[in-house]
Amino acid sequence: MIYFNGDSYSAGRDLSSTDKAWPVKLAKMMQMPYINHAEPGSCNDRILRSTTNFIIENKSINMIVLANSFLTREEIWEKDAEFHNQIHSEEKKLGSKLVTSEFLEQKYGFKKYRKFINLEKQVCDYYQDVYSLTEICKRRDIKYFIFSAVSNLLGGGLWDNEVMDFVKNLNTYKELIKDPGFCDVTEFCLVDWATENDQKRHAVTDHLSEDGHDTFATYIHENYIKN
Repeated sequence: MIYFNGDSYSAGRDLSSTDKAWPVKLAKMMQMPYINHAEPGSCNDRILRSTTNFIIENKSINMIVLANSFLTREEIWEKDAEFHNQIHSEEKKLGSKLVTSEFLEQKYGFKKYRKFINLEKQVCDYYQDVYSLTEICKRRDIKYFIFSAVSNLLGGGLWDNEVMDFVKNLNTYKELIKDPGFCDVTEFCLVDWATENDQKRHAVTDHLSEDGHDTFATYIHENYIKN
């Protein structure tokens, strides 16, 4: 079985059916049963945590494919029931009240909320958490391909660029960039691919068109993932 996780770019947002999303297309190409836990608005904390939790419990997973999200997204434990429909369904069953920051910004305002986010730590934690997940996969003989759905290059000035100088000195990062199952944000992302290859993509968000989902699945299969 192949397991997918990500945000709206992998959930099939704007499509008439989520069955037309690229993860479904890819699974069918590989003739493998699949589970797609991608949900719109997800941050990397949720994607990596829920993936780890799921593969520990489910022994039938042979491969995972993750399209990670914006490094600027963070989670907050939010008791306000107004936001609980934004909690990942699998984690809600476990009692989670973790909500992605963007939903809270709509209530509290961008400037008021964003000042509490430590973006530099988000960058550091991302590489550490990805490395930890790859080590779990290796121990369980699970194949993996992990990349970014969006362009996270330098955060558009939102964080101190010196943080990457620190990250690049970490052994976890040095190991990751040698790993063929991991694509760093400087190498490849879905949005950059869409800009060059999907003329029908969403004009604002660059979400893939229906044809784009088909073509992207083929591209991933032929270039990064083999049965």
